[in-house]
Amino acid sequence: MFYFWSLQEYPPPKLDVNKRDRKGRFPLQVAVLNQDEDMIHFLLELEDRTVELGDALLHAVDLSNERITRKLLDWKEECVQKSR
Repeated sequence: MFYFWSLQEYPPPKLDVNKRDRKGRFPLQVAVLNQDEDMIHFLLELEDRTVELGDALLHAVDLSNERITRKLLDWKEECVQKSR
């Protein structure tokens, strides 16, 4: 799910990174299920850190994808550290 915009609309419109799909999944969950590391990185690096983790971590563990699981755990720990 990519959004394209023209330079005339710069800055780009605000994306709702927590909009659920028809099955009720967050974008991060879909990215994890597809093992799309580029999209996972994009979603986790958003400045406002409002991405919902949802069941994404459980899916990563279920898929036995250690790299994605570690990335999600590190991101969550970083969020906790920044909120202190």
